Amino acid sequence: MDEFLDQQLQPPPETMPKTEQEIGQGFSGEYAVNENGVSRAKIEIQAGRESGGNEDRFVIGNNIYGVFDGASGLTPLTQEARESLGLTGGAVAASIVAEELSRPSSEKLIDRLMKANERIGEAFTEFGPDSTELADRFCCTAGIIQVNEAEIEMVCVADTPILVIRSDGSFELPIPNIDQDAESIELLNMLINEEGLTHEEAMNDPRMKEQLLTKRREQNSTYGVLNGDPSVSEHLRSASIPKDDVETILILSDGLIPPTRPGEEPNWGIIVEAYQSGGIQAVKDVIRSIEDGDPGCSEFPRFKMHDDASILEVSFKDPA
Repeated sequence: MDEFLDQQLQPPPETMPKTEQEIGQGFSGEYAVNENGVSRAKIEIQAGRESGGNEDRFVIGNNIYGVFDGASGLTPLTQEARESLGLTGGAVAASIVAEELSRPSSEKLIDRLMKANERIGEAFTEFGPDSTELADRFCCTAGIIQVNEAEIEMVCVADTPILVIRSDGSFELPIPNIDQDAESIELLNMLINEEGLTHEEAMNDPRMKEQLLTKRREQNSTYGVLNGDPSVSEHLRSASIPKDDVETILILSDGLIPPTRPGEEPNWGIIVEAYQSGGIQAVKDVIRSIEDGDPGCSEFPRFKMHDDASILEVSFKDPA
């Protein structure tokens, strides 16, 4: 695993480190902020694969904080494009959003997201496969907050939840999380726990492959992703809350959503308890521990044992 970087508290740079290149197997940073009541921000990222590579990206600074989870299309980039960019398609999409939102701007948050979305479309035209198949498009999800003088604006695209922890210990998700993969997970559960297939067999089953293809083709129809399609504007979910009593905001990629059984809601209390006991490192460790205890993905059906996992802490309290 790559050595964790930025061990000393420091100001966030104008362009966040590694937003335009592979973050690798792991990345960690802690930054002094001092903007509109935010005292510091921390990020922890861990790749889902032992071989490294990561399609999660983030942004910190200019009152914007976000996590972006890239997804490559079913047809990968050409070898020429891969060598030219040094990135997978999903990393390209997430890096574009991170870079766009790292710039100082007076534009509205949603307008900036739509500009990033347009750039993703342009990148796909230039670097993506010559295909009209929607499932071949690379894309990313997003969870972003903008901290203003009196309120906090937030936007979610797909399953990148924003968890608000208040000074009395209570918590909420101002934007309810969605699970666009619920039907696919139900099928995976049936194949593993009713038909007795191994996880590998289930993922390679023709029924599973057809279901995943069907879901990919529903982008910006039943759920939203940033993939260059302007109709994503209909799937940007937003909220605004006052800053009063907000102590911490945690933004997660879906690799740190608490594992669940089909039909269950995630237990967000697990995240809060782990954070309050040991910070964002503890959150990552707790979720990975649950996944490690279910290597066959049978108790908590999921597409892979570990997904890329990112957690961004935005703190409104002074460091202890």
